[in-house]
Amino acid sequence: MRTVQWYDMKWGPEVTKVNDFASITGKFHLAEDWPRAASKPERAFLTLVVQARYMFA
Repeated sequence: MRTVQWYDMKWGPEVTKVNDFASITGKFHLAEDWPRAASKPERAFLTLVVQARYMFA
């Protein structure tokens, strides 16, 4: 978490079905100690964590 800070994030649509497309936009700031904070990446992963709303009949 010492490399990139994300802010002003927006995503939509708010509700999607499996395999629907979604859009994520926002801004990021590279930390002042980049790249000393981490070694050169050969691969990167983006993980999204969201709170899901479940409805049961």
